Amino acid sequence: NIIFYQNVCFSDFLHLLTFQTPIIKKIEIKILFHDTNYILKMEDCPICYESITDINVCITICKHKFHTNCLMMCDNRCPICRTNVSSFTSNSSVSNIPSGTYNISEYIQQLNQNNISIDDIPPHVKQIIEDYFLFLFSNDCIFFTDFPSLFPRICLDWDLPAKVTNAIIDISDPTVLDIRSLFSQLNKLGCTSIQIRCYSYLTLNDIENMMNLLVDSMIDSIEFIIPLMDNMHLDNWSKLVQQHVRIKFIQLYGADRYETIVEGKESRGSIHLIKDTLISERCCGLISYFYFAPNRSTITESHHHNSCLNRKISIDTEGNIKNCPSMSQSFGNIKDTTLQEALDHPDFKKYWNVTKDQISVCKDCEFRYICTDCRGYIENPEDMYSKPLKCGYNPYTCEWEEWSTNPLKQKAIDYYGMREVLPEFKMKPDYAPANSGNSN
Repeated sequence: NIIFYQNVCFSDFLHLLTFQTPIIKKIEIKILFHDTNYILKMEDCPICYESITDINVCITICKHKFHTNCLMMCDNRCPICRTNVSSFTSNSSVSNIPSGTYNISEYIQQLNQNNISIDDIPPHVKQIIEDYFLFLFSNDCIFFTDFPSLFPRICLDWDLPAKVTNAIIDISDPTVLDIRSLFSQLNKLGCTSIQIRCYSYLTLNDIENMMNLLVDSMIDSIEFIIPLMDNMHLDNWSKLVQQHVRIKFIQLYGADRYETIVEGKESRGSIHLIKDTLISERCCGLISYFYFAPNRSTITESHHHNSCLNRKISIDTEGNIKNCPSMSQSFGNIKDTTLQEALDHPDFKKYWNVTKDQISVCKDCEFRYICTDCRGYIENPEDMYSKPLKCGYNPYTCEWEEWSTNPLKQKAIDYYGMREVLPEFKMKPDYAPANSGNSN
């Protein structure tokens, strides 16, 4: 039995259990609120703390039990052990629908509000609705339930109790970086996701040491993008991913093939081999269909904030603290400036609330709420609301084209000095890791 008092953060406790307790067979938690006792047992839903009955129940692949509607609100990961449950909560795919059917769901809601049965509408309209719902169902876009009251309209509000949620750390020489200090500062800011991009070599030992620094940390997701070296043994790297649940993926660039190595159902992470070479931060910012993130977290955040820079902090190879390593403005250097001090700079957050609804062309794009953004490289460097330079999609024709050959983009390509890295954008995206929220 574990007793908590009123001011203890229950979610923090669950997080610690996830990463510090190897096996939990049974637990009873007693929370005391003044004179009121509340008991949470394993037959209670760990999300809402209400009793689980035979109705509205879901058991995940990791054998944890939740209310179905509660789990639907969790993006892809089991709230208890962080196992991928995306097959239940989201199919992570995008389906195109005819424009004429866009308002059908609203039409159905109006029928329900006015207590009008679908059997009372004209036959040809009824047939259109039935065909539309059959299409949605066959594409796993909807499901049917006998308890519609349990699934109200999804709230599009977004917020997290953290000053920073994600970070990028660019490394040219791992021996000169005080990674312990950086991890400690990011943890204090509430950061949970880090991407480390290395332009030299990181050994297994280097990564192992980094992962050991996270044992007592709230940082629960880390991505590595590093060069593939001749003396690498992939079996050893696979074992590393299996041992550390916080590793989301390791991308090894400069390989002789494209390949994704998935470590199995018990492992959260994977290894990606790609032929492309990461020359510098100028290789970042590519907008691609394959980087779309059709999940609740991305969609709700994109409605209110920038889908790349919101709550992000970055360190470039020189130790400069920036919104993104690709951006020119610096807010100090880690040698003499803390991350909190950089965060307090009046200009640091100026891009956080620039949404796709404000950006030229993007505001008319049907993919704007599932697509990442880039303010580091834009078509018009003098306009902070300009379309991302490396996007080749035209929402007015619904066609993708190679962005780097567009005559209208050549001036901006020269402005950012992109000529030497253009071949590196010809990447095969089938094996590229999907966008993780906004750490790409």
